[in-house]
Amino acid sequence: MITITYGIFAEDSAIKVFIEKTLPQLVPNFGFHHAVQFEHAEDFTNFIIATGKDYVKEKFMSVVAHGVKTYALELCFVGLDADEDEHDILFNQMNEKLAGSHLEHITLVFIPVQCIEYWLWYLKTKLDDLSLVSTPVIDGYNLRKDKEIKKLVYGKKRINNQECAVIITELTKNIDFDWLNAHSASFKHFYNLFHDYLKKNFGVAL
Repeated sequence: MITITYGIFAEDSAIKVFIEKTLPQLVPNFGFHHAVQFEHAEDFTNFIIATGKDYVKEKFMSVVAHGVKTYALELCFVGLDADEDEHDILFNQMNEKLAGSHLEHITLVFIPVQCIEYWLWYLKTKLDDLSLVSTPVIDGYNLRKDKEIKKLVYGKKRINNQECAVIITELTKNIDFDWLNAHSASFKHFYNLFHDYLKKNFGVAL
């Protein structure tokens, strides 16, 4: 079995925790658990702190290169938020920078629309009511600011990283990927991106 050392460079800790908790479920979900396992280079993920979306966008190439050289990364997830109308533009811009470089095939850029708490909200609604067939409509839901959706997920608008990690860990224990894919186009984009990475590098799933 192959072991891949990975790191996460993201604009906030919630994105980092989500990836760390989701990755061990995605690999068997795609049927690659007999071919590859992923080892998290936590020193890299915890040491490299972004100051926001723009920082990630501007610095991700040099940060990933540093991760490869100093932490022996073989894969790096790069996560940042964007509005829906920016998603494809930003994704393409960042991948154009990667094109032709030695980092191109080891860097996975993913972009939650608005903020990753929307992904978490979809998970929370399903966990709160397993009989749900669609996410309940909330007045003004699509217009909510990031802090308001965070309150729906965490119970308050402001939360420290430790409290955030506990809640995300609980929400991501057993992810219903079909449900999340059906409710979030930006998650489905990430889901398919990682699946393509596995197929390209480790052949046909068992």
